[in-house]
Amino acid sequence: MNIKIDSSTKMRILKIVHIGITWAMFFVCWTIFYKKDDSALHARFVIYALIIFILGRVYHMYEIGFSKVSELVYAQSLSTTISLAIIVVAHVFAFLWYPDPILPLLVLYVIQLGLNFLWTYVANKIYFASNPPQKTIVLYR
Repeated sequence: MNIKIDSSTKMRILKIVHIGITWAMFFVCWTIFYKKDDSALHARFVIYALIIFILGRVYHMYEIGFSKVSELVYAQSLSTTISLAIIVVAHVFAFLWYPDPILPLLVLYVIQLGLNFLWTYVANKIYFASNPPQKTIVLYR
């Protein structure tokens, strides 16, 4: 069984995997350290995934092949930072208690930054392996 996947499908799968892993890490961290009879627990996870997705579109964090690796890592890091900040601030306003201890969220943040570096490196390698450079001609007048 030989299944051939085109380049755009590979990139879509990589994007979904990145959002899924980022969301799963947040889910595990929050349910282990911060679950206190929270009525908005499921909504928080959905909102976090939506924020990551929307900020990813806004900051073009999945434009592999068009942007530099450093720009992609910066966009992903910015998206992660803003997403966690929105969730924490919304939690403080909604439930009037700050997530304590804060250390698990900081560790999660550092791990997600590492994931961003790793994901960008792997996605870049896959993209350029499946899309070899094309011969081009430049006309200058």
